[in-house]
Amino acid sequence: MPFGESKHAPITAEDQARVIVSILENPSAHKGKTYRLFGPKEYTWPEAVAKISAILGHNTYERISLEAFREWGLKRRGPFFAQHVFEVAQDHAAGITSGTDDVIEKITGHKPMGLEEFITKHRSAFE
Repeated sequence: MPFGESKHAPITAEDQARVIVSILENPSAHKGKTYRLFGPKEYTWPEAVAKISAILGHNTYERISLEAFREWGLKRRGPFFAQHVFEVAQDHAAGITSGTDDVIEKITGHKPMGLEEFITKHRSAFE
């Protein structure tokens, strides 16, 4: 992956879904607002992979160029996926995905799930 040393705070689809449901249940409270959603802790990709590796017992991280990453995405899943992951990689490298906050907890009433909890909960999907 071409993400370098920039940081991000991974967010689960479950947390995103809780935010969306909360907004749909009370849309007037969120009218005109934009939310950036973050998980509870920032990691560089090497840090995240080290954490995941410690839980799962294997390491699969290799830093590659953005262009090689785009080609991997094209071969793996096609042009829409490749474009998405390429843009995410560029945003990550530019620091756009860095930061943490309490938006998820404020909107949903639940703290966001951390990386360790997510990997442990969904361990079978990674094996």
